[in-house]
Amino acid sequence: MIKFYKLSPKIEHDGCIVDLLGRAKLLREAERFIREMPTQPHVVIWHSLLFACRSFGEVELAEPAAERMIELEPRKCGGQVLLSNI
Repeated sequence: MIKFYKLSPKIEHDGCIVDLLGRAKLLREAERFIREMPTQPHVVIWHSLLFACRSFGEVELAEPAAERMIELEPRKCGGQVLLSNI
């Protein structure tokens, strides 16, 4: 993207990559991508990973993702609801 189009990736692009990796059942790769992001991951990024964990029943990875969502938005219950659905 940078090399060919001279565009810097934004948080929206990172979210798309996490979503695509999650849909491809590459959940560990998605988590590694999130942890190596140059910017602070937004709650939507963690939500994408948590949703993929729910789709594939990945409890071990879902718990830390839900914790990050709760840290970022403590007054919202989306992380707990998705985690409880797993």
